[in-house]
Amino acid sequence: MKKLLKKFKDSFMPSAAKAHNGNQQNELARLRQIISEKEGLVREFETQMSVWGRFMFHALPARTPCAYAFAPGAATTDDTVFVSRIANIADSRQDEHKSSSFVWDVISQGHAEYSDQLDFTKLSQLAASPLTDGLLQGRALTQILHSNGQQRAHWKNVAIDALLSLCEAMELIPLENIELNIRHRVTEDTPDELLDTISRHVGFEIVAPDVLPGLFGLATKRGVFTFRHFISLYIAWRLAEKYPDKTGIRIAEIGAGAGLVAYYAWQFGFRDYSIFDLPTVNIVQSWLLGQSLREAPLYLADSPTPFGQPGIRVLPPEFLGQAPENFWDIVVNIDSIPEIAPDIVAKYLATIHSRTRMLYSYNHEARPALDGHAYLGQTDSARLSDAENASLCQEPMAWHICSHGGFKRVARSRAWLRPGYVGEWYETVDMLEQSQHVDFEQH
Repeated sequence: MKKLLKKFKDSFMPSAAKAHNGNQQNELARLRQIISEKEGLVREFETQMSVWGRFMFHALPARTPCAYAFAPGAATTDDTVFVSRIANIADSRQDEHKSSSFVWDVISQGHAEYSDQLDFTKLSQLAASPLTDGLLQGRALTQILHSNGQQRAHWKNVAIDALLSLCEAMELIPLENIELNIRHRVTEDTPDELLDTISRHVGFEIVAPDVLPGLFGLATKRGVFTFRHFISLYIAWRLAEKYPDKTGIRIAEIGAGAGLVAYYAWQFGFRDYSIFDLPTVNIVQSWLLGQSLREAPLYLADSPTPFGQPGIRVLPPEFLGQAPENFWDIVVNIDSIPEIAPDIVAKYLATIHSRTRMLYSYNHEARPALDGHAYLGQTDSARLSDAENASLCQEPMAWHICSHGGFKRVARSRAWLRPGYVGEWYETVDMLEQSQHVDFEQH
């Protein structure tokens, strides 16, 4: 960028000379303004990249020797019946749902158009589609990655950082210590070697599902991995640590992203996993799980809800209340509850309180400001004043728990793989027993 800027300046030197010699001061001032703006953009870009660097646990060089790539074509066949099933569910349920999320009202604006007339070609291009914006890669980030080499290098490093953190969490490599200047030598601990070590540790071969062509990430002999793969593997591993005897353990996940936690949980041996999410997001989850776990029974919204039968369920939110009481051993929520309108979160908590023994949350608690008008129809935001509307924010899980009651936090720790996030375990308790109070207004 700096070289381009110098070249840009040099290209205007003849004009600058004319300005001095030929009374073109206005032109010279205009050119100086352009150069100043270009320099400002360079500084802004460099600042942004340095800020992004703080979102990693390891001080990785800008150019690590690890390879990156866009995933090649998927090794899948055009399963007409399965594709038609996903398309029919999307068509029949799309109009029934408005997003209950501050953030997802904006993200999902492109969902309806893309999910219309779904076919094999559209489904096999999900990684670069609007349906994966905000949960995997999406159209906007794909365009940036194809045009910007620095962004490709950055997102590769984010994936490497998550992989190293996963190995540290599993005690497979020692924890870095910046104070003692003890750092991992990425040139020696290659991603393939680390994934080999993880595979031996967990007892199965760690691979990335090869059903998402065009997905950008860390290139390995086991597929293309993003940081979200490693976070999902971490969550599944934590569940396996919590429930070493997986027989009969039932897990539900609210807001499941692309379905990667369910994918790895199945590899760990869990055989009863339910996902509840928006119908258009169900498309992504159904495709990834249906194509990559062909041996797993997959129940979608067009099936009678067979709660209690082994398999994976991918369902819209209204099916959550159809499960029997005390059905799930644990309900998981990753990176979504703060984005959901508080009245909807209250309904979720009320529904799962009588249907689970534990709740695991992996979310941020930064409370960014939000535009309440983004989810008109879900609350009374249309009647909010500008000041009240500006005060709306993404409330942390603990805030919702304190407001609702019925859950007791039993453990809390910083997220190993994602700076700014926290992992919390809650047990269900009697509704009269209030959860530990946290005064977030003081934070």
